[in-house]
Amino acid sequence: MRALITTALLACTSILFAQTGTEKAIKSQLGQMMLGIENKSFATFSSVFTEDVVIYGTAPGEAPFETEAAMQNMKGLFETPDFTYTYELKHRDIIVNPGNKTALVVEQGYHNLLGKNQQARVVYHFIHQGDEWLVNFYSIAMIPENADLARIDKLLEK
Repeated sequence: MRALITTALLACTSILFAQTGTEKAIKSQLGQMMLGIENKSFATFSSVFTEDVVIYGTAPGEAPFETEAAMQNMKGLFETPDFTYTYELKHRDIIVNPGNKTALVVEQGYHNLLGKNQQARVVYHFIHQGDEWLVNFYSIAMIPENADLARIDKLLEK
């Protein structure tokens, strides 16, 4: 009986460590992306994306961006002398799918480019390619408080 319990505990521990390792690798990639933004290094920033990443922006016309156009847009921002980016992360979920080959990351926080009073939700889909985790889907959307929806709708009346 003791051997059975020990085997079960070891199996559970192995699964937890595998998930923790995956989550660490994904967090590292997200950190790499932010480091690229902070240092205005497009090469560092773009290294976390697949070549055919699908990107959705905040505006209806940005659904989806053509990959090359999206990357050129980001590169142009980095080349702007007064470009600064701040991100106050409020919440992050990392959901590793069975098989440990894909993961979904959902973040919420404040992005200075979208306004200081408006949170955004960013959704990343990571795939495990070779020995690294890369983003093949990225979507960012503004998420107003439900109590503010009527006021926002009124502001948008034409």
